[in-house]
Amino acid sequence: MIGTHVHITADKIVVDGKEVAHNDDIIRAGYDLLDLQYPKFFKMDRLCKLGVLGTEFIVRNNPRIQELADDDIALLFNNRDSSLESDVKHQESFSQGAASPAIFVYTLPNIVLGEIGIKHKWYGEQLFTVTDEPDFDFLYNVMSNNFAFRKAKAYVLGIVNSLSDNFEAHLIWIENKEIAGGIPFTALNLKQIIT
Repeated sequence: MIGTHVHITADKIVVDGKEVAHNDDIIRAGYDLLDLQYPKFFKMDRLCKLGVLGTEFIVRNNPRIQELADDDIALLFNNRDSSLESDVKHQESFSQGAASPAIFVYTLPNIVLGEIGIKHKWYGEQLFTVTDEPDFDFLYNVMSNNFAFRKAKAYVLGIVNSLSDNFEAHLIWIENKEIAGGIPFTALNLKQIIT
């Protein structure tokens, strides 16, 4: 079943269809709204901030998450730009003769999965794919197979794009069991939620 859906754009955060924040500095506004108290957050690139922030809204809206073992929750993320935003910053710092390790660490898109896993102590399956457009049939099949083979009991699905000031994140909580108020887990329903 598909549960909580978080949608973050450059000026608002919407959780399950309700706007919870509207601000020109939406990432900071979301952090403050959640009273996150996670100083490492400010060292992350924007791709990681979006993933961590969206996942935090999911965690706070799903108290049953605490009942799951640390390896029951899997992460499946996708975007179209990989880590290009951090890659450009790294190349600029390199060209100036002082490549920054603090930027270099974010030159892989899957770092967002590591940041989320570290924060929540989740050790389940993780996969980050890069495609021009999300392939909802593929994403659905990955999750369905892992549910069928008991490699996961729940997923955080993230479509997170961050390039220049045009960024957007969709994060969805999916469980392999009934969720009160949830909708059926299908590729079509995922696509309708995200597009």
